[in-house]
Amino acid sequence: MLNGFNGFNGFNGFNGFNGFNGFNGFNGFNGFNGAGPVGAGFSLTNSASLAAALIQTTAATVAAAEAADLTLRGLGSVWAPIDGTAPKPRTLGEMDKLRQRDALTRFHLATMELTSCVGFAPKPGAPENAPQPCALLLRAKPESAAVEWVVISAPPIKFFSGQQTIASRHREICELDRVFAWSRQRSDRLGEILTQMPPQFAYWSTMLGVTPEVAPRFYEFLAISLNFAMLLTQQLKFHLDIPRPVEMSPLVQPVITTPSYSSFPSGHAVEAYVFALVASRLFSQALESRTDNLKRVLFRFARRVAENRVVAGLHFPIDALPSYVLAEAVSELIFARAIRGVTATVDRHSFEGEHLEVSHEVDPASVYSTDWSAFAGGRAKIANRALLFRDVQRSTVLQFLYGEALNEIRFKCQPNQL
Repeated sequence: MLNGFNGFNGFNGFNGFNGFNGFNGFNGFNGFNGAGPVGAGFSLTNSASLAAALIQTTAATVAAAEAADLTLRGLGSVWAPIDGTAPKPRTLGEMDKLRQRDALTRFHLATMELTSCVGFAPKPGAPENAPQPCALLLRAKPESAAVEWVVISAPPIKFFSGQQTIASRHREICELDRVFAWSRQRSDRLGEILTQMPPQFAYWSTMLGVTPEVAPRFYEFLAISLNFAMLLTQQLKFHLDIPRPVEMSPLVQPVITTPSYSSFPSGHAVEAYVFALVASRLFSQALESRTDNLKRVLFRFARRVAENRVVAGLHFPIDALPSYVLAEAVSELIFARAIRGVTATVDRHSFEGEHLEVSHEVDPASVYSTDWSAFAGGRAKIANRALLFRDVQRSTVLQFLYGEALNEIRFKCQPNQL
C-alpha cells in the first residue's frame, strides 16, 4: 500500500529493516498510510478500475449539480466563502499542518530535518591491519560548523579471525571462535532468528501492550528514529567494511541468507537498542513511574536480538558494542530535538575498537562502564562520552510526534487519570 512507498520495500536492504517493506512492518497500519486499518478486501491504492468508476461518478454528480445550480461552477474550492468573496490564505500553525498530513509526509520531513545536521568523515591514524576509523559529524543547527559526534573504530582483522597460523596451540581466542561456539544454540533459537529478521513490531507490541492501531504516532516516532539510525549505520558499515563471519570461514554456514553489506556494527542491534532506549524513555516521561520493569525487559530483549544474529552466523559478538554506542547517540539526539521547553544536551560518543587485543564477552549496554584493562592493552575504557552541545535546534515534526506519542501512552496505560 502506499504504492509510491513501495520502494521502501527496498529497505529490504537493511535486512533488519527489510520489514519496513512499505512500512508494511506495521501490518495493521495498512502500509503506514496513516488511515488506520482498512477492512478486508478494501484498499486505498489507485487502480484502473477505481479510475474508471470515478470518471462515471464524477460525470453523474457534476452534471446533476450544474443542472440544479450553475453558480457551483464559479465557487472555486470547497473552502471558499459562500458569499462568493475571494478565498483567503490558510493560517494554520505548523502543528495543525502536521496533524493534517499523512505519516509518509511527516516521515520525509523529519528525515530531512535530521539528516540536514549530520555528516560523515573518515579519520586517519588506523593501526596496522585495522580499518580506518570513521566519524559521524553533527551541527547544532544546519548553518553551524560540523564537529565530531560519534567516532567508531574497529579492531584489526586478526581480532576477528585469529592469527593466520591456526595450527598454533597458543593462539588467543578470537571472535570467529565465539561464532562457532554460539552456533550450538541454533536449534533452540531458530524460531526467534527467523521472526526477528524484520523490525520486531510484533515483539514490541506484546511487551508494551500498545499496538500501532492504538498508538500510531508512537510507532511513527519510533519508525523515524529507526530509519535515521540505519542511515548512519550503513555509512559506518560501508567505510569500516569488516567481513561477515562466513567470509572468514565457509564452515560458519549461516542459517539464513547473509546480507551483502558488511558486519560491523550490527544493524539489528542498533535497531533493537534504539527501540529500547526510545520506548523506555517515552513511557517513563508519559507515566512518570512504573517503568523500571519495562526498561529491563526491553534491554534484555535487545541483547537477545543482538545475540541471535551471532547464533545465526551473521555477526561477531563484538558487532553489538558499537551498535549500542550509536543507539545511545541517536536516541539522545532524537529527544534533544523533540522535547519542547527544556534545554537538552547532546554528548560526543566514541568506541575505540582498535585498542582491543583479546575477544571478551560483555553486555553491550555496559560498554561504557566495563573495565577493559585486561583486553585492550591496559586501556580501561574503549567507549566514552562527553558533553558536545548544550542545546540543539528543535525539529517541528519530532516535537509534534513526541507530544502525540505521550498522549497515546497516557490514554492507553492510565485512562482514568486523564
